[in-house]
Amino acid sequence: MADKRIMTPEEKALLQAGHRQEEAEARNRKKERDARTHRLVQERKNVPL
Repeated sequence: MADKRIMTPEEKALLQAGHRQEEAEARNRKKERDARTHRLVQERKNVPL
């Protein structure tokens, strides 16, 4: 079985900061995808059929 090691407060804070950074990056990627989709839809509206 794996060793159960207690994390220091500094380790925990660092791990949480990493998770917060990952979440922020994921939100930014979603915003970029949504903005790109919106632009493509708007461009498609302006194309005559």
